[in-house]
Amino acid sequence: MDVLTNGYLDRSEDSVQTALERILSVPFHKKDWGGELNDLYTANMLINGARHETAFLLKGNGLRSQTMEIKHCGVNGDQILRLCNSLAKLLMVQFVGRISEAIVSDIDGKVRLACPQGRDAWYCIMDGQDTARVLRAYGDL
Repeated sequence: MDVLTNGYLDRSEDSVQTALERILSVPFHKKDWGGELNDLYTANMLINGARHETAFLLKGNGLRSQTMEIKHCGVNGDQILRLCNSLAKLLMVQFVGRISEAIVSDIDGKVRLACPQGRDAWYCIMDGQDTARVLRAYGDL
């Protein structure tokens, strides 16, 4: 059984992705590889009754760290940049533990740069506690 300890949920990226795919009714499983724009992309995210294209950056317990830092985001630290290059309106950064303020600042800056150029984009940070809440609400925890 998964246990949330000190804000850390000991779960693999693949199991979190599979749970989110089920929750969002995504009928296929996207295999993880190093150069993708995102780990999960869907237009099935409902916000106030409206569908929104959503791209996820997912990190599980394979990171072997309690806190996700920019250096953990791709070999070149460019995974957030690649996520922001997705055409999604909502950009989700998910990790099973703490997410550093540097990551929040990085994605916030990138989204703010996109908005003046006419792109309507938002971001959401989903740490270990948030991940556990969502999985528990949908019966996956």
